[in-house]
Amino acid sequence: MTNILFESRPILYGENIFKMTIWEKYGDERAYFLRCDHFAREAEFEFGSRLKDMRRFKIIVELRDEDEILSVKSAVRAVCKVLSEFPKLDYIRISLDGFGRFDAQSYSHVLESFTLLRNVRRVILDKVPPVYARYLERKMTGSSPLDHLPKMYEALEFYAGHFDWCENSLQEACDAMENDDVDRFKHIRAEIITMVTEFMTNARGHLFDHDACS
Repeated sequence: MTNILFESRPILYGENIFKMTIWEKYGDERAYFLRCDHFAREAEFEFGSRLKDMRRFKIIVELRDEDEILSVKSAVRAVCKVLSEFPKLDYIRISLDGFGRFDAQSYSHVLESFTLLRNVRRVILDKVPPVYARYLERKMTGSSPLDHLPKMYEALEFYAGHFDWCENSLQEACDAMENDDVDRFKHIRAEIITMVTEFMTNARGHLFDHDACS
């Protein structure tokens, strides 16, 4: 039985299309996926190693008014950060839905984090402006170098997060990440590195001030 389950798993998870819906509900970002309220927070716990056997996704991004833009964009970024770790993605279909009452296409930049994905074999975009759809498809199916802002911020926070005086600068870096502003993020990162380096150099200069004279 174990062998049958092991051999059938690539077919079960690799050939089926898994649906996800990203939206805001009661002020909280959601990415509904099977038994998960938020794919990025719960899917790994629910599915373990089986998660990365999944290769085909249909993702519906629902945007009903301007107040939801930041929340939905954050949910998309969290989902894409997880998907960017998948070893292979065969198919992704993305639909941007405004329920007919809201012009979601005017805010298609909420999908920008899908550019974190690379080497996807096939990408289909529904209800996305043609020029932007071609841009996303080119990025997602290509293999060009990537500025992975969420990971870049995570590394910067690990580097400087324990210094209280870096808090404001880290918030600015976080804002740059959320706005997909790579140049701004790199500028702030350079400033933080300079501040931390100067602090550590000064601290090292006084490290042995109170040692007994030899």
